Amino acid sequence: MADLLHLTPQDGPAPAGRKLPQDLDAEECVLGALLLDGTALDKIPFLKDTDFYREGHRRIFRAAKHLAEKNEPVDVVTVAGELKKRRELEAVGGEILLAHLVSYVPTAANVRHYAERVREAAGLRDLITLSAQVTEAAFEPGASPEAIHEWADAESLRQRRVSWKSLSPAAEVTREAWSEIERCQSRGDYPGIPTKIPSLDQATGGLGDGDLVLLCARPAVGKTALLLRIARAAAGAGFPCAIFSLEMPKTQLMLRLFAAESQINFSRLKRGAFLGEDEQEKLAHASATIAGLPLLLDDQPGQGLAHIRAKCRQLARKYPDKRGLVAIDYVQLLAHGNDTRRSRYEETSYLSRELKLLAKELNWPVLALTQLNRELEKRTDSRPRLSDIRDSGAFEQDADLVLLLHRAQPQLPDGEGELIIAKNRNGPCTLIPLAFRLAVQMVGERAG
Repeated sequence: MADLLHLTPQDGPAPAGRKLPQDLDAEECVLGALLLDGTALDKIPFLKDTDFYREGHRRIFRAAKHLAEKNEPVDVVTVAGELKKRRELEAVGGEILLAHLVSYVPTAANVRHYAERVREAAGLRDLITLSAQVTEAAFEPGASPEAIHEWADAESLRQRRVSWKSLSPAAEVTREAWSEIERCQSRGDYPGIPTKIPSLDQATGGLGDGDLVLLCARPAVGKTALLLRIARAAAGAGFPCAIFSLEMPKTQLMLRLFAAESQINFSRLKRGAFLGEDEQEKLAHASATIAGLPLLLDDQPGQGLAHIRAKCRQLARKYPDKRGLVAIDYVQLLAHGNDTRRSRYEETSYLSRELKLLAKELNWPVLALTQLNRELEKRTDSRPRLSDIRDSGAFEQDADLVLLLHRAQPQLPDGEGELIIAKNRNGPCTLIPLAFRLAVQMVGERAG
């Protein structure tokens, strides 16, 4: 597999009797525009020499770009001189071809349009190469389907996001930041994904793009109920949300959502107790409301992070222009990777880094539930701390936001608790008082 990573798009074969995708007219228009106006290069920073199909066109583009990088003028004369220095002028077609390119396009104004056409054809060639590489890898002895799938997904995403916007001028980012401030002011909301827990949203500005968020607690404290509360708030605001449940079936998650939405006792729904006419109406309304949300549930047992990553990439492709939320319940149940030599500490550290990388790759927040060590229950003050996160201190380092959920009497379905913001990379750390009504799967902020 490693050898395949060094292949270039041009190394991929075309199917027998078929030509690789190409747009030679657009290539000539781009080059003609550059020879007319060398500053046109500034409008197409995403275009690379390897995006051109014809080798002569690549050489002309490289020469023009080299001149521009040295702050020298770009025109027919200078590009011809640069090609002559490289002993490539005759190979590309000589000065006659350069003159033809200039006459081929009347203005440089549409250079970006032509460049996007060139890039589109190159993208199709990249896909053909990728499919050939996957085919070759699958024929290798001992090939791993999971490893090939993961590599192919990552390579496809890399090709789609290849550095079109890698460097942005401060003036451009300033405008974007001001637009974000004005948007939030006009709508009265937060820049991140809302949780509908007022103090949490105020402290964090909502769950931020690319953030790894940890929700930590001992068992039976209410982690899943709080996760569903946050997921319901995100989906209700129009953000797609994927919940990966490694602990309970998705039907149980849905019943919990029904209970919270309808305010009908969860245990009654779970055991199929008789519902009165009014309760049946509430349940039908709750079911219709939840069904209309961009909420996806996955309860595949024993899956590892590679499977979750692949599904998240598919979800991001399904919603290319939207931010979303990924929730995992819970981290300690993620299957170990193929390397059985890792200790549990090393495996959890690996998962922590990979979850953070997944959040950055998707540019979505990832909300991961994790257990706390039982040692905290032996202390006089059982309020959790960062150091109580189970298995690894890597979570403490990698996470952008760490939330510790605490209830003094977790055995009672109703009562009070607190959400401790133990780490907040983008805001203050504070304590938020919560009220629990777990009979109907409700968790919310309480006054005082």
